[in-house]
Amino acid sequence: MFFRQNKAQIMKLRMQWILSGSVLLIALIGAALFVGVSYKSVLRELKHQIVQDNKTIANTIIKSFARYMLSELPRPRQIHLIQNICNEVIIPNKGFVCAVDGEGRVIAMPGLELKSNLNVNDGYFTRLNSPEKYRYQDFADNNIFEGVFYKGDAVTIVAMSMVDNTDIRLFVHQHFPELKTKLKSFVYTHVIIGVMVSVILGLATYIFAGFIIRRYERDLEMANIDLDQIDKHLSKANNERRLYFEVLCKSMQGIIITDTAGKMVFVNPAIEKVYGFSQDEMIGENVNIINPDRSVYGDLGISEKGYEVFFKELWDSLANPEIAFWEGELPNRSKEGSLVWVHLIINGIFDIKGNIINYIWFPLDVTDRTKDEVNIRMDVYRAIADIAEMRDDESEKHVIRVGMYSRRIAEHLDMPKKYCEDIELFSPLHDIGKMGIPDTILLDKKRLTKKKYEIMKNHTLLGYELLRGKPMLEMAAGIVYMHHEKFDGTGYPQGLAGEEIPLHAKIIALADAYDALRCRRPYKQAWTHEEAVKEIEACSGAHFDPVIVNAFLEIKHIFAEIAEEYKDEYSL
Repeated sequence: MFFRQNKAQIMKLRMQWILSGSVLLIALIGAALFVGVSYKSVLRELKHQIVQDNKTIANTIIKSFARYMLSELPRPRQIHLIQNICNEVIIPNKGFVCAVDGEGRVIAMPGLELKSNLNVNDGYFTRLNSPEKYRYQDFADNNIFEGVFYKGDAVTIVAMSMVDNTDIRLFVHQHFPELKTKLKSFVYTHVIIGVMVSVILGLATYIFAGFIIRRYERDLEMANIDLDQIDKHLSKANNERRLYFEVLCKSMQGIIITDTAGKMVFVNPAIEKVYGFSQDEMIGENVNIINPDRSVYGDLGISEKGYEVFFKELWDSLANPEIAFWEGELPNRSKEGSLVWVHLIINGIFDIKGNIINYIWFPLDVTDRTKDEVNIRMDVYRAIADIAEMRDDESEKHVIRVGMYSRRIAEHLDMPKKYCEDIELFSPLHDIGKMGIPDTILLDKKRLTKKKYEIMKNHTLLGYELLRGKPMLEMAAGIVYMHHEKFDGTGYPQGLAGEEIPLHAKIIALADAYDALRCRRPYKQAWTHEEAVKEIEACSGAHFDPVIVNAFLEIKHIFAEIAEEYKDEYSL
């Protein structure tokens, strides 16, 4: 036990030394890099600053020459004046001002003796931060220069400017070695400070590491205590996940899980019974593969705008975190392309932050129920129509024929499938309002008087009042109310004309008129097919819409076939 404790203590000390030594080394390296980079950066900036100072001094001196009209003075006088200025100007860092003629001879500088042979051609120039060398002759076409001048061991930072209207160039120098010496003393001070800071950081790290290690030991003890609890929770969570997954996979209810873009990431085996697609065929695909084409919705009576609004509302509800839910019935498509009606429930799946990450879909196949509902609805409508016909002298086959005529015209006009089915379904209701007409008028065998005819015309309003306000019977209400309107506006009850009359009402008007002409009445004989066609064609643009008449003329043979097949025993 004692050995193990000592070994652990040695490991702690070793770790403290390693950490503190590493921090010290990193701090020293960082300080060295910082000082080196700072030295170069400061040196570069100082060069530029000194050049700018030299340039300013040179320009100031040259401007002062303007007062003396230097260019108009004789050469000796020019040199004497410039020499005085060079002697008087004080430049930092052992700097000085000198003047050079066009040949490179130094003609003025502090302490220059007469007939001196100093010449700048004995040295060379470089620009700041560039190793390329220049001779004085290279500046023949230049009036200014900024850079470094080298002559023997002497190195100066210079700025050159041309004295106006002369061949004299003025050079302002500052000794570069002097500048570097001052800068190095500044850098050495910072090096010492950096080393001291590094040592302090190392010691602090040593102390802090000991504290952290002790804290870590205490936390490790607490963590060991919690590990068993965590393991139990993880085991429970894994068991729950397996249970949920088994429920999803073995559920008899079809289940789809998608991402927020609609791509399917999971489907259970029950989905294959609904759509015919296998799991492999669906996973990775978008749910649009089970959504039928827009044309299918058109056949069901849903317009392009209605389609857009329907699915926009669906996805808006799902995308809203406060709702993230949708429920309703809609048509889907099976693998074979057949229509599948489903009652669909969609729920959002949220992450711990409350963001929607997936959707879970529960489609319930209600195709058979939907078909049964449609058949029941059709039977009810037919029963209502039969009740109306029982009070009239028209036969049961009259409403069948009118429905078939109307559907054939709608199909010939390329109307959606649902529209064609509905117009055939609802056309038998066109005279349902006659149930409210007294028998003395409805069953009168003679041609009606004007007064009785006005009462008879009320059957359109009576039928409309019976059917209006019922969404499923919107087309039926329009047919009942407006099937006696005429294209030229002379019909009833509103006197509508042209495009004011709905298409279904105009189709029923022609179909009902054709059948009425072909049937015998107590006050008239049945007309032949040819006579009825001629009469309808003659009424084009007046009683009937020319578009509907043209469609009728193109399929008039079908009308003749229907009239023959479903003829009354006494009428055709």
